Amino acid sequence: MSERDTTAAFRPSDMARHWWNAVEAAADGVFLLSLDAKYLAANAAFCHLLSETGPSLLGRSYYDVLSNDSIPLAHRAIEMMIQRGQPQRTTVVFQRADGEVRTAECHQSFLLRDGEPWAIVTIARDISQEVVLERKLWDAAEEHRAALDFALRTSLGLIKGYVYTLYQHPRIDEARRGRYVQIIEEEVERLTKFAEDLLDYRRLEVGDLYGTNEVVDVVGVVKSVLNGFAREAMRRQVRVETHFGKVRGPLFTSQDSLRRILINLLQNAILYAPVGGTVKVSLQDSEETLVVLVEDNGPGIPPEEMGHIFEKFYRGRAAEKAMGTGLGLAIAGTLAESLGGSIGVESQPERGTCFCLRLSRKGCASRNMKEEWESTEERAVPVATED
Repeated sequence: MSERDTTAAFRPSDMARHWWNAVEAAADGVFLLSLDAKYLAANAAFCHLLSETGPSLLGRSYYDVLSNDSIPLAHRAIEMMIQRGQPQRTTVVFQRADGEVRTAECHQSFLLRDGEPWAIVTIARDISQEVVLERKLWDAAEEHRAALDFALRTSLGLIKGYVYTLYQHPRIDEARRGRYVQIIEEEVERLTKFAEDLLDYRRLEVGDLYGTNEVVDVVGVVKSVLNGFAREAMRRQVRVETHFGKVRGPLFTSQDSLRRILINLLQNAILYAPVGGTVKVSLQDSEETLVVLVEDNGPGIPPEEMGHIFEKFYRGRAAEKAMGTGLGLAIAGTLAESLGGSIGVESQPERGTCFCLRLSRKGCASRNMKEEWESTEERAVPVATED
């Protein structure tokens, strides 16, 4: 069918020419139906959607060009509109003569003549590409949800199994009892992290970000977070080194958001560092930017995965051996952006990964924060450093 044929839509003789000219120029498909659902007219965009000409549609039933699954939906929408006298919206699939299908979101309402409905006007927006993309994203998300479901069930199963063993065998030797209790404790911590990540990401999705901006001693926050991971690092036999250098002063930012970002980055680093490995946390400060580097000497991230690590529920090959939600980096990245900063990453397979949190100092210099800075220095949490 030629382009000329595609645009040659039927025009009813009683339609105002200036109104129809506007309809013809519309990017979305527009068509008129009689009250018994027969085509009266269609604009060029709708003809192109169906790969039809205007005259070929004239007098045909609306349902003739719909997929079998869409016919009941379309019929009900028109029926409801006639009964209630209210516009209706529905999503239908059009079956083209060439065998292809097109999905459209249809908005339908009455055209009135002397106060009485005489036709149904429908605006049909082609959403075929959106449907294909959504299906791909849904399939990918389903895979991640399945992995998450498996991880949750695994943790719950372990807890249940070891609790049952301890209950049924109260005289078990102390060494085994201690090992079982440790496993239960680890799995509870893991489930707690699952719940925190899921709830926190939901908060971010609805725009409920962490805390309000305040004067923040970044060094103090980093030390506090590091101390919180001392036990985990020792258990995994991971050495944590700090290189703070000279920090120019505090930041005016959200301490809660900064703390959560650092927790997620450090947790990842300790998780993927090998037994006997090293995690390095460094601060680099300048007039414009304060940079926090979190580096490990773990397996690294393959190049093909680098573009996906901040996606929700994404877990790379290395993550398959570790329990997690696939939300940690997604949360950290979103929070960094909310602070006007960013997180970059560099990685080499088998050599390690370095995450770089950049926070802008723009706007801090204009505030008189000398007294606040001195007070936060007094409250700083001590931690062993190696400079």
